[in-house]
Amino acid sequence: MKELKVGYEIEVRGLDSRHKVLDIQGEKVKIQFGSCFTMDIKLNDITKIYVKKKPFSLSNHHLKRYYAFLDFETTLDLHGKNVNDSLEILEEWLEYGRKLGHRYFKIIHGKGEGILHENVKKFLKRKKLLEFSHESDSGGATILELLE
Repeated sequence: MKELKVGYEIEVRGLDSRHKVLDIQGEKVKIQFGSCFTMDIKLNDITKIYVKKKPFSLSNHHLKRYYAFLDFETTLDLHGKNVNDSLEILEEWLEYGRKLGHRYFKIIHGKGEGILHENVKKFLKRKKLLEFSHESDSGGATILELLE
């Protein structure tokens, strides 16, 4: 794992989003949780580190793409939306994420009666982009990896 520094963004075991590192003291790391909360975590709970570096000699277009890659949210919450809107959003979101170079995604569709869940699964099978997919422990989300 890369060396952790203040200002880096990280993913934490059990939390679905990225968090900014505010302070490091030994094995404890203080992170920004939401817009106005902080949380102390253990160093070994960090699963991924994102380093925001300014790429050397790239055009503005490439810079925008680089920062879009870092800012793109790889979890999509469709819970509570109707099927047609959800599938439209899902298709655009996957295509955009794929163009940015992401391969791993999480789709939250909820449990409910399973209508959205079944339609999301059918959509993903029809697209034939998947390397693998599986349901999260709760059954209300699907985790997937796209083919390169």
